[in-house]
Parts: sequence; structure tokens; C-alpha cells
Amino acid sequence: MRFPWPLLILCTLAMIPLSGCGGGALCSPHGYVLARYEADVLAALPSDDPLYEAFDRDIMADPVIAHLLSLFDGTSGGFAATNLISPSPQTLSNHLVVVVGAHRNRLLTDINVQSGGRTVEIEHAVAVAIEGDANLAAVRGDFRELLALFLLAVTGHDPPAGLDDASSNCTCVTEQQAFWNGYALFQRDRDALGIETGPVSVLDANEWDCCQTWSRFRGSSDDCFCAQGVAGFLAELTVTTPTSYPQRYMLWFANYEPGETRDAKLLLASARMSRDDDAGLASFVTSYADTFPGEADLVRDIAKTWRMRMANADR
Repeated sequence: MRFPWPLLILCTLAMIPLSGCGGGALCSPHGYVLARYEADVLAALPSDDPLYEAFDRDIMADPVIAHLLSLFDGTSGGFAATNLISPSPQTLSNHLVVVVGAHRNRLLTDINVQSGGRTVEIEHAVAVAIEGDANLAAVRGDFRELLALFLLAVTGHDPPAGLDDASSNCTCVTEQQAFWNGYALFQRDRDALGIETGPVSVLDANEWDCCQTWSRFRGSSDDCFCAQGVAGFLAELTVTTPTSYPQRYMLWFANYEPGETRDAKLLLASARMSRDDDAGLASFVTSYADTFPGEADLVRDIAKTWRMRMANADR
């Protein structure tokens, strides 16, 4: 298919990387920025710091992490090319900021990074509990989860309180906690689940519908939301839905790699969720159905199936 030249030019401009070095941008030849607190000041590490070499080798070379970073690039371009508005413009126009030396792995919000004599405000970053380059490979799984949570945050939502409250991915928690942790679990284990290659082991209900009734979040209701059940929902949705999309969203998808279309659909649905509602499973399903009306019945049916599996797992 041939496209008119003005459209080709517009699509090309939409895919120009946003993370340059001017104005309020952080410079880095690595595609991400490492930073560390020094005397209560968060400072970017120099680009020749040896920790970058270790990160490139042991963390960034991981195919799932590379995939998630590519999704961040696509999402940054998608917001720039469309009329969608993100409350995280500085994050989207910068490289990913990774704060090392943290007490625990977590998302950071509203930080100031000093670099080259400038202070750059960033709405979202990730913190990892490492000091040096020892055992970096051991935190790959945690880093995958952090990047997944980071992606949800930059689409326009605040992480719910108590993301670390659940004792396991099978514990009943709030709908919002389950959605966020479920998306993180889905991305962390996507290679093991066979998302790219199939068949998807996540579709085995006996393995994945594992919510437990003792949690205080269940109460007298039959509803149960757990990260593992939401991960199952997202995995089935990802392998079931087509790669097609309404043409009005072409500029969003033009910023992603061809193999990232289904992930881009999840992120677009998240970006179009109402920010007046809590970012939970029901809100996501409503947004997905509205964004892709041809798949509305499909996403509702898959969600209904997994809600029943989560509610009836212990019976």
C-alpha cells in the first residue's frame, strides 16, 4: 500500500526520538540514565561510569527488559504524535532514570536529577536496591516488574497504595493493586509464558486461578482480585486479539515496532482510561472496549472468565 507523501512525512516526524539533550532533557549515550543520591542530592552518574557497562551486560541485554524499554520509547512517541495528554511530560521526553543504591526496589515519583550543572524534574523513575555491579543479573526479574509499573504510570495513572501488601501473587487484594501487580507479573514472565511463541501456559486455569479466600480484601463478597489472575487475563487477551486497530489511532501505533502492536493496544487502553477512576481491571476493560469497539465483546468475555476463575478458585 502506498501512502501520500504528507502522511509519510507526518508519521516520520512522529517517530523521532524525544530524548535529546536540550532544555530540560537528560543526556545519555546509553539510552537510560543511572543516578545515585549523594548528600541528599540525586545526581546522574557520568556516562563513563563503570556501572553502565555492567548494566548493559547484565540488565539491559535481557530481551524482556529491552522489549519494555522499546515500549517506553513507543509510548513517548505515541503521546507526542497524538492528542492524548500525559501528566508526565518530563518523563516521556527523557531517558529512563534508574536510581541505584536504594533501600528497596520501587517506583519513584516527582524527583529532581542534577546533571551537567542543571536540575531536571522527572515525574517517574525506578529505584533498584543495588550498590555496585555484583549480582546484577539476579535482579532482572524485579527490574522487569519495575519497568512494567513504570509504563502504567507514564500512561497517566498514580500507583495505588500498598502495591507490596500482598504476601503472594495469589492473594486477594484490591482491584487496583491486582491490576498493577498483574500487569507487572504478565510482563515479567512473558517469555516463560510463551507470549511470543505460544501455546500460552497461562491459559491453564488450574495453574493460574489461585486467589485465596483468607485475605481481608475479600470479605463476604465472591469477588477476588489477585495479580496472577489479572496476569492470566492480560496474557489471554494478548494472544487472542488481532493486531489490527482503528485507523484513527494510526499515529499512536506508528511509534512502535511491528511486533509490539498488541502491547501498544494495552498501553493505549491504559492511556485512555479515565483518570477520575481508579486504575483497576474494570476501568481497563471499559477503556479497551471503547478504544477497540470491534473487540468489545471479546475483552468483556475474557475478563468475565478470569473474574469467575479468581472468585471460584478455592471452591
